[in-house]
Amino acid sequence: MCKQLWMKAGTHEKPKFIPVNEVIHRIGLDISALKLLLPFHAQTGSDTTSFLPGHSKKTALKVFFKHKELLGELGKEPLTEDTIGNVEQFVCRIYNVPEVTSVDKARVALFKKALRPELLPQTRDALTYHIKRP
Repeated sequence: MCKQLWMKAGTHEKPKFIPVNEVIHRIGLDISALKLLLPFHAQTGSDTTSFLPGHSKKTALKVFFKHKELLGELGKEPLTEDTIGNVEQFVCRIYNVPEVTSVDKARVALFKKALRPELLPQTRDALTYHIKRP
């Protein structure tokens, strides 16, 4: 097993190498949270999946640190209604509407606040499809 993991970042001209183990230690992630980083990355936007409009990874990461348990069942088969509901709650918290637990209801609440339609969270159907992506 690898003792030290490095991530290449930066540009071709100025590459940077980030010691992932050190970053994990500094932010205080435990092993259970570490296992959730890939599902978190996939749900909040990666090279192959869409992102949450109007919200950065930094915002999503703050929610992740407080509510990582909501992503605990991602990647497990079969995909259950509870898992989808938990991801919906996670997205609602990112959009700062924690009083609702459905992304469809969050869309309505945010639309009433005059949020531009392109900045609304995806619908439940779109989110479910997004969760199912490999």
